[in-house]
Amino acid sequence: MRLLKFLQANRYGNKRLFIFKAAKIWIMILAISLIVPCGYSKQIPPIVLSEKEFIVFKVEISGPPHTIDGYNTGAFDATVVPPIPVTSYQWTWEIGIGAVGNNPSVNFSTPNQETTTIINAHWYARPNSRLLAITGWNCEYKINCEITVGGITCNDPTPHIWRVYLPSPPATTSWPIITGMPVIGIREVNGNDEWYVTGVGDLRRTTPEVISYIPPTSQFYYKIVIVHEGRHVEQLTSMDPWQNLFNANSLYNNTLINMTSTISEADLEQQIQNAINVQIASDKLTAEMTRIDAERDAFNQSNTAPPDYLEVDIP
Repeated sequence: MRLLKFLQANRYGNKRLFIFKAAKIWIMILAISLIVPCGYSKQIPPIVLSEKEFIVFKVEISGPPHTIDGYNTGAFDATVVPPIPVTSYQWTWEIGIGAVGNNPSVNFSTPNQETTTIINAHWYARPNSRLLAITGWNCEYKINCEITVGGITCNDPTPHIWRVYLPSPPATTSWPIITGMPVIGIREVNGNDEWYVTGVGDLRRTTPEVISYIPPTSQFYYKIVIVHEGRHVEQLTSMDPWQNLFNANSLYNNTLINMTSTISEADLEQQIQNAINVQIASDKLTAEMTRIDAERDAFNQSNTAPPDYLEVDIP
């Protein structure tokens, strides 16, 4: 219609100017018609705002690159360029093709707003295997947002890659150590001062401690922290050979109680500390040599706990 009016208005005008303007209009129409809607290419779609103007826009998604399983994320933002009024937002996610396990899921805190977060990041298995050696600790989601402006819906043609993972290791159990110092007294022996051990003092074996790098909200917290690492605590407190390692009472009764010095109290303290260090080093070596047995026993326990993923079979 606009072209027809132009032709009618210029039928008596300059012929050369008429041909130039007509060609320019046809080129503009052709160029607009060749723009591919967003989602099929990286071209930006035309949005008709009125009979006299149109505008193009694109969507850009930004957000955190990775999150540990069970944590909430930082903010994801959907930005429209150039800034124009938006009719609606709809956050989306996908994982691509291929067999997966452990029910991939994304829970957006505000799925219909410009900014959102993801509640309780969820690790899934790719491929669908229970074994850690096959799936690894990581998985990926593609995060996007469908934005509607003037009846046209568009999203980011290159979705934001967001990784959910468990740290390696997700938890550990610290070995006990021997700490503290026996009580030292002084006596006279053959006319000379002698420093000797008079009591246990604060010498003791520390308690094994579980250190978790995943939150209690992680789907693997019970399996890994409570069951697996809990088994290591049980080994170190009540199971042979580990319960006999770092035994402060045994070291005191067999070695430290008989130590003396005719030089000084500080000299005796150094002798005691050296003996403690030697015992700790020896027990650490034993613990390392039996680590595979401890892990086999712990995995036999945790492999029975849900979810049935990130498991290790030790023959």
